[in-house]
Amino acid sequence: MISKECPAVEKEIVVDADFEPQKAVSGIQSMISQGANAIVIIPDSGNCAEVPAMRQAMQHDVTVVAWAADPCGTEGTDYTKYIDWDTKAAGREWAEWVIEQMGDKGKLLYEGGPAGNTVSSNAAEAIAEVVEEHPNVELVEPISAEEWPVTNWDPAETKKLTAAILAKHPEIDGLINDYGASVEAEVQAFQAAGREIPAVAASESNALACTWKEEKEKGHEFPLMTISSRNWLGRYAAQYAIAEASGGTPPNLKNGGIFSLGQWENSVSGKEPECRENESPEASFSNEMSEEETAKIALEG
Repeated sequence: MISKECPAVEKEIVVDADFEPQKAVSGIQSMISQGANAIVIIPDSGNCAEVPAMRQAMQHDVTVVAWAADPCGTEGTDYTKYIDWDTKAAGREWAEWVIEQMGDKGKLLYEGGPAGNTVSSNAAEAIAEVVEEHPNVELVEPISAEEWPVTNWDPAETKKLTAAILAKHPEIDGLINDYGASVEAEVQAFQAAGREIPAVAASESNALACTWKEEKEKGHEFPLMTISSRNWLGRYAAQYAIAEASGGTPPNLKNGGIFSLGQWENSVSGKEPECRENESPEASFSNEMSEEETAKIALEG
């Protein structure tokens, strides 16, 4: 797909590590052995596991651009560039908004991705800090930079975990998750338990927006705020990696490539959640591309 838009790209190699550290490491090593000139990676398998393999790639003069998860390590030694959203700022944005909807009191639940991943670690740390600033708000389950209820960003696991938490806690007034598709599973668990859906903050998800719309039409609207799912950051990461590897000019990125996303949807005061029933459940519409551009890529991919 990229090669059709960029003549500098002769071949694409795709590796799905499925959040498993060993798969991530072996995937990077495989790309090195296949002669990759540039690697674009989401280093989210947990516990900074990809650092040695990324360093190995750099030692083989491979451009390495990490995005969407903190790569750990050192720029220039372990990777070429890091492009991402500010996950701590997102955690604070979510927490402050949800707590406001809770009336500054009650019980808050946060669920995150795989154990040790830097996205959930940063978000959990920021959320915990905000909760400490509000003495009448209590976390349903303990969270910190080291721990949180782990969903592995898998909807089935998320629904099962949430059901277990609901069985233990009769009161949950706010819900935060750093992955929109997981939130949809959480909402389903609330519905299955006959529980009222509380104020929700997450990253955008078409399925979540459609559930919000359905509940609103039934007279059970719940407060929902999302930030961009930031898939457009991957475009910047690819542009940067290709330019570096081919002798081109990398894009000039604001704030060094770390973006504070702000709110994308806000059902209380702002942009209403957008549901497109004919689109994928995980589709996101904040990707800075027109529908025509998106359709073109879909047809060529």
